[in-house]
Amino acid sequence: MNKIEDESKYLNLTKKIQVKNLFGYFYNNLLLKYGGGDLEKTNFVKWLKNLTEKLMKKPKIVKKKEGKVRRHSFP
Repeated sequence: MNKIEDESKYLNLTKKIQVKNLFGYFYNNLLLKYGGGDLEKTNFVKWLKNLTEKLMKKPKIVKKKEGKVRRHSFP
């Protein structure tokens, strides 16, 4: 029962906090694996930061010519 309560608390967090928690976990694992070397300049860390920024943006709403509305999750 405790696990279900923890998951429900996590789902109630804002999207911003969820994304930061997720990518913070990956970043901490990289630091542990590579001994805290100069990770800021690696391509993977740059990709991770770009992906984080894309996930934080609000989806664009695009209208079709027929008048239907669809949502894109990424810009």
